[in-house]
Amino acid sequence: MTALRALGDWRLICGLRTYDEQDKLYAKRPRVTNARGGQSMHNFGVAADVCLFRDGVDIWAPSEGPNSIYKPVAVLARQLGLVWGGAWRTPYDPGHVQLGELSTATLHHAYTTGSATLAQLL
Repeated sequence: MTALRALGDWRLICGLRTYDEQDKLYAKRPRVTNARGGQSMHNFGVAADVCLFRDGVDIWAPSEGPNSIYKPVAVLARQLGLVWGGAWRTPYDPGHVQLGELSTATLHHAYTTGSATLAQLL
């Protein structure tokens, strides 16, 4: 976040979510996520959402192309070896970064059974 803060008023707006919090987001209309509880990387503490603020107002509209406001997020994610949600076709999620490409089914199984640590899975 320090690297992003030097480029503007970037804030971490979401990290870890409970399954219940995820289900409540899924139930919102218009839909803000395609993932139910247990289907989001946020549920396992390996994802975060950031947003740019200008004059205290969040700039959260989708932004694509070479002049995207999310370009610094993409650059930093690549430098850190993170997955950037703006590289996805669907859902396009430019404020999202996550650790690795693990499936949520694998993470959910390890989480509910205690069969593996995150370090072992990565």
